[in-house]
Amino acid sequence: MSIQSWEPAAPTMTLDRPPAQERRSVVKPSRIKQYEPLVLGTLSVVIALTAWQLVANARIYSILFLPGPWDVAQAFVKLFQTDDIWLDIGTSGAEMGIGYGMAIVFGLVIGLLMGWYTRFQFALDPFVNFFYSTPRIVLIPLFILWWGIEMQPKIAVIFRSLNIQQLLAAWAACLYAPKVQQLSCQVLKPRSFNILADD
Repeated sequence: MSIQSWEPAAPTMTLDRPPAQERRSVVKPSRIKQYEPLVLGTLSVVIALTAWQLVANARIYSILFLPGPWDVAQAFVKLFQTDDIWLDIGTSGAEMGIGYGMAIVFGLVIGLLMGWYTRFQFALDPFVNFFYSTPRIVLIPLFILWWGIEMQPKIAVIFRSLNIQQLLAAWAACLYAPKVQQLSCQVLKPRSFNILADD
């Protein structure tokens, strides 16, 4: 007996249209599904406020220690009917603006210098690590002892809370600049100010 070898038939090319792809049915979410996060979030807040108001109305504790949402809203309206609140808002806004502005300028300048000059980074790196790991609340008593309870210690607290973050952001922007820009700077050797201005 002879065993005939079997070879698979070559695929035949046809000029017919390619088989139509299966159409997947796309089910549009209903309106309830679209607004479900908003509805559930609103309901949870309403339920929490209602429970808070019911507990406050029971007067288990004094209104001084457990006021209800309605009590808080009434006190809020009464507070804005006086002129003192606007003075307080202006004073707090000035302290926040001065401290935040100083933190941006300080952090941006020092961070760019540390990211641009390696020796400058080596010199200031211990101080940055020290202040980054130091809790902010530790320095508040020192600020009060140095400057009292006027505007200066508040500005210092805001400055201390934000300057390290601004510094590290500017430093990281220099360290992780695109490699193409770094090589271009090494080849062209432009002035540092022009490179920063172009970025």
